[in-house]
Amino acid sequence: LKLNMAARRRRCQRRRGGFRQLPSKRVIRDRLNPLEVYTDDELFERYRFRRATFVFLLDMVGRDLLDSSRNNSLPPMLQLFVWLRFFATGAFHKLIGDSMHISECTVWRCCKSVTEALLRIRKLFIAFPKDDKQEFIKIAGMTFPSACLLLSLQIQDE
Repeated sequence: LKLNMAARRRRCQRRRGGFRQLPSKRVIRDRLNPLEVYTDDELFERYRFRRATFVFLLDMVGRDLLDSSRNNSLPPMLQLFVWLRFFATGAFHKLIGDSMHISECTVWRCCKSVTEALLRIRKLFIAFPKDDKQEFIKIAGMTFPSACLLLSLQIQDE
């Protein structure tokens, strides 16, 4: 019997131990919008911020968190929610990724990009008196703690 090229290749591959593995199908999940799903109290329990403060933060840093050109990128709102969940709970990236149906690497990238965006606007919220700055650096051992930004936003929230 004379076989065509495709049939010969299949027969040869079967003899060698099988076909090559085909890539698995991509799974695109529908991500929920926590602003629509949770009440104000539930948002505060999960993210430690009220709805109004979250919208204020998103307005401040949203333009720095623009969607990437990738196919299934996280919108700025979800990036900010991932960042808030990480700092509100102190959990590992893997746990936060599992709870929000994203990868561990995506959680890391979200935390990095939101922190960088907040550091760009830090001077709008944090001002040291000139006399106390050196004393603060001596006590805290750091020049600019990003925790001060979180503290100032928490104070605004209350």
